[in-house]
Amino acid sequence: MSRASAEKVSSHILSFKDVTVKALTEIEKSATLVKVGTESVEGIGKSLSQVFSSAQHVNNEIQEVSAVTEQLSASSEELFASTEVIQSLMDQAVVSTKEVASSSDEQVKSVETLEQTMENLRKTSLELERAIQHFN
Repeated sequence: MSRASAEKVSSHILSFKDVTVKALTEIEKSATLVKVGTESVEGIGKSLSQVFSSAQHVNNEIQEVSAVTEQLSASSEELFASTEVIQSLMDQAVVSTKEVASSSDEQVKSVETLEQTMENLRKTSLELERAIQHFN
């Protein structure tokens, strides 16, 4: 081997060494980036877990609000039904009051008729007394 060939081999070895050092440096940088990326992914995983937990909490709250809303709706329906019953009872009371008033009017007319009849009987009785006294 000649000196020129030895220098070429030496030059290639130095070149290979430089490339290897640069490759190792890039590998170290990549490893650091991978580590940072992994930590970021883990952080994102924790954040997504918290979001999921919060979403479950919100879902539970929505279900509770829905249950309360259903109860309020049922209560409103019961209240409406009770109001209808009260209205029906009030209508019946009005009808009964009108019947009582009508009955009272009829009783007043009957009493007036009785008073008139009694007055007529009193007059007739007086006339009979006069007639009897006239024959005595």
